[in-house]
Amino acid sequence: MTQTALLALALCASCATALPWGVTKSAAADALCAVPADAGECALGASGQGVLLRLLRTPAAGGAAVVVARSYDGHDWEGVNPEPAAVTCAGGACSFAWDPAVYSYAVERVEVSPPSGTAHATAHLLSQGTFGTTRADLAAFDAAGGEDPAAAGAWFDAQVAAAPTLIRGYLRARTNPRMGRMSGDAYEPCDVGSRWHAFAFNRNDKGKPLGVVTSGDVKTLTLDGDAVTEVPAAEFAPVDGAYEICGVSERSGLGGNVKIAGVGACGGAQTTVANPAIAFASA
Repeated sequence: MTQTALLALALCASCATALPWGVTKSAAADALCAVPADAGECALGASGQGVLLRLLRTPAAGGAAVVVARSYDGHDWEGVNPEPAAVTCAGGACSFAWDPAVYSYAVERVEVSPPSGTAHATAHLLSQGTFGTTRADLAAFDAAGGEDPAAAGAWFDAQVAAAPTLIRGYLRARTNPRMGRMSGDAYEPCDVGSRWHAFAFNRNDKGKPLGVVTSGDVKTLTLDGDAVTEVPAAEFAPVDGAYEICGVSERSGLGGNVKIAGVGACGGAQTTVANPAIAFASA
């Protein structure tokens, strides 16, 4: 049993039921502290490999027991926060000061047995070699040969050969952040590596004149007199005419929302429409 495992048990008694090792608790320790007739030093027995000893202190007047010291895997006893006992160790022998008029003490023994089978070892390997493992992963690994060195080597080679799932590519395919300050090289519109947005209007268009012209079942939207997109007439409510763009949100949906009003009337009632995609029938 590793020190880490025993330390986990020492810090959280309830953790024992969640660990993969067999755990046995008892009130009997290797060497229980002899009860002195009056105040004095009380000797503490040593723990062994795979054994955790905990010193429990209970007020003489009654109350909940508190863990005040521990020893595990044969190590010297040590105090445990928040109320550590003053433990003294010399040459492997440990003791603490006991005043029976104030407190009563008991030593609890927790013995941990190694896990049975190969499931724990397999989970340990997969947890170290990946970002996490599932029961399906464990079953697949065992089906492929389990702990056989050749099977483990084949699994490792497959992990190395697998295409990485990089967050950078995922993020770049879905975001196009607006930068307040340029960094790195600037791209021309037609350069390899240049990036484009799919929506017709952006925040820089606030205050610009918007024109709406219907032809058949298509509406052409213009900005400063230049056509920026064509939309199905049924999907864009504003009637033909001249408007002013009062605000653009680029943070939701395809391109967020666009707020428009009559020319020079953004201080009054505004109409909110979806920011349409850039699309032309002739494209």
